[in-house]
Order: sequence, then C-alpha cells, then structure tokens
Amino acid sequence: MDCFTLITDVKDRELGFVAAGQSSMIALYKDISDIHSQTIKEAQEVSIQQQQELDNLVRVGEYSRALKLAIKLNKSLNAMNILMKIQKTQTTSAEKLSAIEMSTGTVLGRAVASLETEDLKKLFMFAVKWISNTVTVLIGQQVIGVIMSSVPNSELLSWSEFARHLTILQGHSSTLGFY
Repeated sequence: MDCFTLITDVKDRELGFVAAGQSSMIALYKDISDIHSQTIKEAQEVSIQQQQELDNLVRVGEYSRALKLAIKLNKSLNAMNILMKIQKTQTTSAEKLSAIEMSTGTVLGRAVASLETEDLKKLFMFAVKWISNTVTVLIGQQVIGVIMSSVPNSELLSWSEFARHLTILQGHSSTLGFY
C-alpha cells in the first residue's frame, strides 16, 4: 500500500509530496513549474537579444559578422537574406554572377570562406534547402559553388551532410561545376 503526504517547508516556502510504499523507496516530488517558467523566460530574453544584435549588424552593414551569428542561431532565412545583401553589394546594376564566377575573390566568397568548418556545414545544409525552392535556388547554387571552390574536395567528402546530399546536388551539377 502506497502512502502520500503533503509537506511544506515554511523556511523556503516550497511545496512537495513524499511518497513511500512497499518497495522501501521514499520519493520527494517538488513543484518546479516556477523554475521551468523562469528558464523559458531567460531563454526567450537571450533569443531576443541575439536577434536584436543580428538586426543591428545587418543594419550597419557588418554582413560577415551577421552571417556568422545567423548561422550560429540556426536562422536559415536570415542567413539567406544576408547573403543576398552581400551579393547585391558586389554586383553592378542588373548583372548577376553565375555560381562558377563566385569564387573566394568576391565579397560573397570571402564572407563564406571566413566561416569555420562547422558553420560551413550548417550553411551547406541551408543551401541544400534553398535549392529545393524555385525562389531561392540561385542563391543556394551560388553558396554551394563558393563552398565547393573554397573547401578541399577531400574535406567535403568527409562531411556526412555532403555525402548524403550529393545525389540531390547532382541535378544541379552543370551550375555547380562538378560532374
């Protein structure tokens, strides 16, 4: 037969239950909903601050730092918009660069090449998603083209994400420059 008792700790003002039974186990259950709510609130505040920092970096034109932060925050849409702004700064009037022309010598190429390997992997995954959408396919192709031109093939093949998505990318092989 199990026994439950409501306990209060007047000093800490905590409520809880003590459960004991035939198994000779005594369990203390505490209400942690306030702690959980506080943790969620703190996480939301940090997220808001990081989003504000990202918006400020974009507003002042620090696109490389903004791109790194967007990738760190796993914000695919923000990263794409930043890359499109970077692309606009390097193109003149209505002329667009093809994926093959996108090399590490361009502003976009330098921004992507400055990323660390883990960030490049995340950006690669973003670009794979962008390729599946007709509206974002061009920026996806350009980003993958830059990644492929700036990262050695042996390293690319060691990325599990690259190997898994190689078949998807083969449909875009003429624009990405691999066969």
